[in-house]
Amino acid sequence: MALLALIPALVVLPLDGPRDRVGVDYLGALALAVTTFSLTFGLNRLGIAGPRPWVLATLAAFPLSLALLVLQERRASAPILPPELLSLRPVQAVAAASFVLGAGWMGSFLITPLLLQAVLGLSAAMTSLVSIPRATFIALSSPAAGRLGMRLGEPRLVQWASAGLAVSFVCMAAGAAYRSTLILAVALAAGGWALGHAQPGLLTSIGNAVDEQHMGTATSLQQTANQIGAVVGMGLFSALAADARRPGPFVLAYLLAAACAVACGGLAGWIHQDREPFLPPVPVCDDGREQAPPEQRPTFGAVPT
Repeated sequence: MALLALIPALVVLPLDGPRDRVGVDYLGALALAVTTFSLTFGLNRLGIAGPRPWVLATLAAFPLSLALLVLQERRASAPILPPELLSLRPVQAVAAASFVLGAGWMGSFLITPLLLQAVLGLSAAMTSLVSIPRATFIALSSPAAGRLGMRLGEPRLVQWASAGLAVSFVCMAAGAAYRSTLILAVALAAGGWALGHAQPGLLTSIGNAVDEQHMGTATSLQQTANQIGAVVGMGLFSALAADARRPGPFVLAYLLAAACAVACGGLAGWIHQDREPFLPPVPVCDDGREQAPPEQRPTFGAVPT
């Protein structure tokens, strides 16, 4: 599947232009790796192994490594996480929204098969069939998400998608409470459709907030925040409902996921442009042709310099 994506990419995507060579922030990369590992691994093991000394020691390393990361990035000539990038409100809002969205989504993703098999008594094959529409609707929503993002704006798209995702989680809580496979199946499909609108909106929002040179760093930050949130959510939700044989813990977990979706929508309200877009819109003439910028328009009678 990766080769199927690589072959057309080699043909379609343009080559990068010449760029200035910059050094690699190895210390910053190391500090970032230790920071993310100590947080995600510590939380994951805390939900499984409990508050053992080595688990608490791993979590205690997080604030120390985070402080070292901030110190290194402020002094590095080519930081892996530029401080000026992290100071932008849209970047902060998107990162926080991606974190809570990942926690609610992946937490519910982990416990749903457990609910279907341990409480509703479905087989592994039936659990897969019920869950397939969730991923299918994520893929099918991409074209609609692009059009709605252009029409509504990405922040509003994320807000509406988060509201829809919250409703789907509430329906999943109802399906768990009433032990209804039908309600759960419909809610799973609706949740996939909503997430397929929320994720592109967040990614586009953070891309629009930064210069082209920071595009890769900004989008990577969004994905990293989402993955860290996913690990936190999986650890928390598995602690709530992993061993449950009755609907109650699952209902609580789905309502918590709904709260995460509501928080994502609230944080989307803080996404706005702190700067002008990197590429201004191109003016169009009456006949539909693109109008050249003033500095590119020919000036008759002027002496070229």
